Amino acid sequence: MRLEEFEVDYTEDGRITDLSWQLLGQNGNSYNLYQIRYDIDKNRYQVMNSQLETWLQYNRLIDAEHFFENLNVLDIKDITHAKGDFSSYVIQSTGELINYAVENRTHVVSNGEIQLLDDEQLPVEGYYISTFAMKKTAEERDDQGNITQESFEGTELSDYLFDVNFDEE
Repeated sequence: MRLEEFEVDYTEDGRITDLSWQLLGQNGNSYNLYQIRYDIDKNRYQVMNSQLETWLQYNRLIDAEHFFENLNVLDIKDITHAKGDFSSYVIQSTGELINYAVENRTHVVSNGEIQLLDDEQLPVEGYYISTFAMKKTAEERDDQGNITQESFEGTELSDYLFDVNFDEE
């Protein structure tokens, strides 16, 4: 099974507010897509299954077990604490092998160790997990003072790359 579109949203104390991912398996000439979402209110998983004829980037997706092995290396408490005090945090990945060249925020996960990547080593190819905090940028209140709408943006971004291929030019 290959993984695509993993995301978990959580609060500073570690309470998960949203969790979803997709698994894709090849079945002969077609693909089975499993969309998994954890329903926080009902404390259970919802799984939707569909069959597809094609999936163009299938060969660029990571093996799901390998993804979760690398996610497990990250110390979520340390990552969260380093970002500072925000209302919520996000960990996400497309699961896709990418060409990567973002400076000043990149770490490499290798053999259970995490190291900062020097910008001179960019660009590289690999899989990634992004982590960031959500900063409130605006809110609207009704006449009673209740919040009716909030806007957020991602801040304090860090990326963790694994299975990195360094371009040797």
